[in-house]
Amino acid sequence: NLNITEVENESGIDFSYEIVKRENGKVKILIKVQDRENGINKVEVPGDAIILNGTREEKGIDLEIEVGTEYKFKVISTSGKEREETILIEPEIIVGEAYIGTSTTETDSTKSVPDNSQTKGTTLYINFKATLEKFGTSACTVKLKVGTDSDTLPYAITKNGTYTFVVTGTYGNNKTITKEVEVKVNKYQT
Repeated sequence: NLNITEVENESGIDFSYEIVKRENGKVKILIKVQDRENGINKVEVPGDAIILNGTREEKGIDLEIEVGTEYKFKVISTSGKEREETILIEPEIIVGEAYIGTSTTETDSTKSVPDNSQTKGTTLYINFKATLEKFGTSACTVKLKVGTDSDTLPYAITKNGTYTFVVTGTYGNNKTITKEVEVKVNKYQT
């Protein structure tokens, strides 16, 4: 379940990274650098410089970074060629299992009404938690995909079906990410 990103070769310097581990808003990445022709002299990482003494071998650098923050790196070969890269790992939208029931405030899916237990026309509410990794629930908005701006959570329903919501997370300087969430409802008697 690793995310591997390859970046095109510039100036004979190879630069790539992969996500090794992601947890609690922090990401461990492995950066790989190489210059087969000239060798790498050093790599400037945030707050440090790693001296590689002209090696032509691929070198791996382990770093821990935070999601939602841009990090700038500079790789310098022995010939003086430079390659600058920016890494930004976007936060993930984490969505809890949907609650479907009579409460307008509940979000615990285990407290949903049983399937096929409601008479058609009875008002139920869909509600769930959406959190933007590292930034919390206040960074997310939820609304019905084909609804109006007022079609938010808790969302009132009176029939079975599939309801699609769009969760939008905002972080940093108004950077946004979105995720569609489908909620299948089978609570009404057929």
